[in-house]
Amino acid sequence: MQSRRVWAAEVFASWWRADRTCSAVEITWNSWCITVLDIVGLTLSLRVAAARTVTEGKGPGTQECSRR
Repeated sequence: MQSRRVWAAEVFASWWRADRTCSAVEITWNSWCITVLDIVGLTLSLRVAAARTVTEGKGPGTQECSRR
């Protein structure tokens, strides 16, 4: 699981760098680049958050399992 977190951190870091690069050329690209990267970054962030919630046992259905 640790390697998965490292991978997610690397993906986020690369997205962050690309996001900053696009901000510099945003005038030329007319905001298309930054919008696409925001959508991709948001999707990745949500997936990482969902994976973290499940692995930490805070996801839906965990109360049922603990009751049994």
